[in-house]
Amino acid sequence: MDKPTTETQLRKWLEKELRGPVLKPIWKYLVDGAYVLDALVPHEPRGLDNLLEAARKFNAMLLGYQPGRKRNRVQKSRVQALLPKAEILRAQVTANYLARMAAYAPGVLRFRKVILDGKTLTTKQAGVLLDSEAPRIFGLSFFKKHEIPLVGQNSWIVFYGKNGQVRPMYSPKNSMIEIQWKGHNLDVPYDRDLRLRMDDDKTPQLTILGHRFTPLPPKRGFHRGSQTSVLPGSIFAELREASLELTEAFGWHEEDATWFVLTEDPPQSSPLEVEPEGMLRHDHHRLRLRITVDPWVSPKTLMNVYQYLQKQSTGRQSHRFSERNLMLVDEVSEQIHKHDPVPSWRELMRLWNRAHPDLAYDHPQRFHRDFRRTAEKLIIPEYFWPWFAPKKKTKPKK
Repeated sequence: MDKPTTETQLRKWLEKELRGPVLKPIWKYLVDGAYVLDALVPHEPRGLDNLLEAARKFNAMLLGYQPGRKRNRVQKSRVQALLPKAEILRAQVTANYLARMAAYAPGVLRFRKVILDGKTLTTKQAGVLLDSEAPRIFGLSFFKKHEIPLVGQNSWIVFYGKNGQVRPMYSPKNSMIEIQWKGHNLDVPYDRDLRLRMDDDKTPQLTILGHRFTPLPPKRGFHRGSQTSVLPGSIFAELREASLELTEAFGWHEEDATWFVLTEDPPQSSPLEVEPEGMLRHDHHRLRLRITVDPWVSPKTLMNVYQYLQKQSTGRQSHRFSERNLMLVDEVSEQIHKHDPVPSWRELMRLWNRAHPDLAYDHPQRFHRDFRRTAEKLIIPEYFWPWFAPKKKTKPKK
């Protein structure tokens, strides 16, 4: 494709380069770090390269974070193991009951009756469907007109060069939506007008998770990302409407609601969910854990889970700092910020001793050491699995 000119196009380009979805924490990191801005301005020749490099590095850091149905699979299974069986059972029974209610939502009933012929799909069928291009572009009338089965077809967008070979860049004259089903195939031109409509930032987005369940789709070679543009009136636009109805009524994640409409599989339920928010830069590290918990979960369960997460994230219990060292970092950093040129460590120590005679230092080296060690632990703490770099394996002592 041509060089991206909008954030939507840029995100799609990045998903293709990464051969997978661009997760929300990664995209937020790229936006906050101005990588997205640099990639979109014409006078920054290395903007795309820098964006791709940053995305790959940050993607490697978020080892356990995957949005959607299999979110934090390893971490979540271990958190679940800390929950009492009675609490897990209560959450699951509640989820099953709500799913049976959701099956009678008007949008769900209509979609299954009109689009799916009154049936629901298997995991494989739903995954293949969500990876297809035609349902996000065309409506049911198109499929009926050409006698194309919605379940059983494969479709993708292919860009061809003048010699007939597949090329990575869009060409308005030789780009096709290829649809294949049993013994048949249909090529529909993917013209410039259609492409502009699909790439428009105002085009509705369907949140999906089909890339979690199926083999790589043919020809494209990578799964669809977590969101995809859908044209009004298309199959996926109707699926989106049914999904949003469930999201509003039951508070489900959009991707879980989409999957339920197709398969009737209820969202995986946990009375306690953990979502990390991380920032890992050369000059500061930050990790926050957002814990969402049902109010009936016992305080003991919540404490056990938090202690486990804290130990996994930091490798230890919470580090305690002395009041003196915290005051030292705050006041010395303020002096460094206020003065130009920066005072020497001996002068900084003199200012500290004058303000705090009861906490005075005798040697500039010790003064500098305490400041540096405390500042590093505060601003650049060391975080481990499951959200940042894994712990280094140590050889057992002989």
